[in-house]
Amino acid sequence: KMMMPYPGYYYQQNRTEVRTYNVADHADPKLVRTVSFDGTRVSTRRIDDKLYLVMNRNLGWGGYPMPMAANVKASTSVSETDVGIPTFSDSAVSGGKEAPVVRCGDVSILPHVPQPEYMIVAVVPLNSATAEVKRELVVGSAQNIYASLKNLYVATPRWNYVWD
Repeated sequence: KMMMPYPGYYYQQNRTEVRTYNVADHADPKLVRTVSFDGTRVSTRRIDDKLYLVMNRNLGWGGYPMPMAANVKASTSVSETDVGIPTFSDSAVSGGKEAPVVRCGDVSILPHVPQPEYMIVAVVPLNSATAEVKRELVVGSAQNIYASLKNLYVATPRWNYVWD
């Protein structure tokens, strides 16, 4: 009998899902859109007709060096999901088919990140069931959020450990 190895904690990923309903008929709400992301919700903010989501997702490579797009350019069969880029789905686009949050070349990398993971920032329009969901992907992390009418501020503590 062949035994399958238990996947490590770094292979287990959370998803964050936003469902938009039409509640014109309060007795019979209608689901109009579902948007789902790899990652754990840190915080959300609603400003006017937009929902801002900030999520974290671990790199998922178990402590090994993460392969970046430069390492796989020679292969035409390798996609963004093959190199660890988080995915999302949107029922308004291609029937909810999974796609990378951004292309490899569009990932922002912050300098000197002490605990690198992916931070996903998404803006979901609430006044249209088909308008584009804006997305950014940063190698960094989020813990605290502040939103003004013009800016979104994301911060995370830097833990300096001293070991004997």
